[in-house]
Amino acid sequence: EFLRPISAPYSSVATGTILELRDDVYSLDARLSTELAVCRQLSFYSDVSYRFFSYQWEILWRRQLHEMLDLQVNGFNESYLGMKWFPLEYVGVAANFRFFPGEGSQKERFPRWGLEPMAFYPISAFLYFGAAFGFYSFLERDNFQPGMEIGEKFSLVWKPFYKISTPNG
Repeated sequence: EFLRPISAPYSSVATGTILELRDDVYSLDARLSTELAVCRQLSFYSDVSYRFFSYQWEILWRRQLHEMLDLQVNGFNESYLGMKWFPLEYVGVAANFRFFPGEGSQKERFPRWGLEPMAFYPISAFLYFGAAFGFYSFLERDNFQPGMEIGEKFSLVWKPFYKISTPNG
């Protein structure tokens, strides 16, 4: 899942790559994250991930397979659409939807609705702390009801040349 700092709405475009090791599978993803602030209280965001490759390398001992390389398919991974609304200066809520992952996902995932009440506090002119609690509901597929999840996020953002109160730098 793409991690974004907990902050008030702002416009941005960010790209990145992630080299990941999960369950003995190595993978390389490229991510694109955009956020468009319509006003100081409301923004819309999207996160898209594309997996370039993933492979599994296994070494087993004692009369077993000693080296195995399993290249897996590449393709779109997880994608999100969402919105943030801050009716108060430091307190807001985000709503998001995660689509079915594409061929690049390692796990079988369900589409998901999320609601995240959040707040952030500027500790200094260049540093702020954010916290959010997430309530997620997975959509039913093929008469299987995956249920719900509760989660939490914390972020600490330090921008030494960018004042939060006067966005410049």
